Amino acid sequence: MCPRRLVINYILVYKNIGRFIVKTKDSKVSSEFYLDNDAVKAFDTEFRDWEAYCSVLSSLGIPRYTKIKVLDIGGGNGIFMDRLLDFFPNATGVVLDYSQFMLDRNTHNPRKKVMQGSATDIDTLLLGENYDLITINVLLHHLVGEDEEQNLINITRCLKSLHCILAGTGKLVVYEQVYEGWLRQPSPGEIIYRITKVKSGAFSFLMKRLGANTAGVGVRFRSIRGWQGLFERHNFRSIHTGFVLEDKPSIFRKIFLNIRKVGSYLFVLEIQNAGARSENSHHPAYGVDE
Repeated sequence: MCPRRLVINYILVYKNIGRFIVKTKDSKVSSEFYLDNDAVKAFDTEFRDWEAYCSVLSSLGIPRYTKIKVLDIGGGNGIFMDRLLDFFPNATGVVLDYSQFMLDRNTHNPRKKVMQGSATDIDTLLLGENYDLITINVLLHHLVGEDEEQNLINITRCLKSLHCILAGTGKLVVYEQVYEGWLRQPSPGEIIYRITKVKSGAFSFLMKRLGANTAGVGVRFRSIRGWQGLFERHNFRSIHTGFVLEDKPSIFRKIFLNIRKVGSYLFVLEIQNAGARSENSHHPAYGVDE
């Protein structure tokens, strides 16, 4: 059997298994996108790609010694913000995270403030503020809900809110995991979301043992094109993009999850037209992976 036919058969089998799992009587699909403290602990780590990130910061055109305001959304333990404040020695920063557990891990810095809140409530939490640099690291794929429509609504709320607080010449830097598939449907992101959102005790336990710390809550990865489409629809223009690190998944993961390429990817964005709003940005169906 040719490799392409083998992949197709695996995906067809998966789709049938997925439908069975979701419809199982004892299974529940989570309608919330928050992780509990046990799951959050897995993210209490150092930022792994700082050197590559630092080289991108140097190319943003932001003078290092000016007094800028920085916001790190989903900044957790604050280690990444500490690095940013070292890089910009006259800057002040805010670490926003919904987890008080993670915020409590921050070390004191007179130029750093921590704030508890959700990425989908930025427009109310930070009303009237303006930031020269906003960073979002591996967060957007966690803004999940009970279905794909709610996933897109959550991301839309976040991205639209950023227009209110990003300075006219400011930069938004998004660091995300991207998944490229061999086949258009179902995409790797769809498969992973369908598996990780199932809130069945035994199944969730199995997924966690396999390394899925979001099991029972869900996670929604997208392709480069999928993320780019969402950013463009919300009037963000890419000025730099590229892989920071490419992962090497096992053959089993590649086949079962339809993975052609996966890795850490950087999107450096700016507001395409200050003051403008896309007439289609409210449409929740936009940005679904092909």
